[in-house]
Amino acid sequence: MIWVVAVVLGFAAILTIVVGVLSDDDDQTTNAPVVLSIGEGEASASCLPFDVEALAAMTRAFAGTVTDIGADTITVRVDNWYTGGDASTVELRTVGDAQALLGGFPLEVGAQYLLSASDDALSYCGYSGPATSELQGSYDAAFGGGRS
Repeated sequence: MIWVVAVVLGFAAILTIVVGVLSDDDDQTTNAPVVLSIGEGEASASCLPFDVEALAAMTRAFAGTVTDIGADTITVRVDNWYTGGDASTVELRTVGDAQALLGGFPLEVGAQYLLSASDDALSYCGYSGPATSELQGSYDAAFGGGRS
């Protein structure tokens, strides 16, 4: 009889731990910001001619609105994920002058951008930029026009 109680309590303890771990993972997925670097990594350093197929191969792509520009972090509210995430915020971490590193497009609070990344490094050279109708058309072609 005692061993039955011990087994039941053991299963209850395991179930509590599993439920707690799953709940914590769900909370972190939606609340923790995605962090991308500007100026480091292969994606940001390579300027190949723009190609929709190359855009489609990016590991992350989203539409967002800049909410804050700090000394070394630019905060972007995600308006739509095309691929690679579900966080509501992305933090762009800079390693120098962000405007120069982004290939010349200025970042402004309140402005909307289409941004892509590979290996957690922001892509530029035409793969990220202000949300123009031309770039929007490329994102729609690369990601099937679908929004998540």
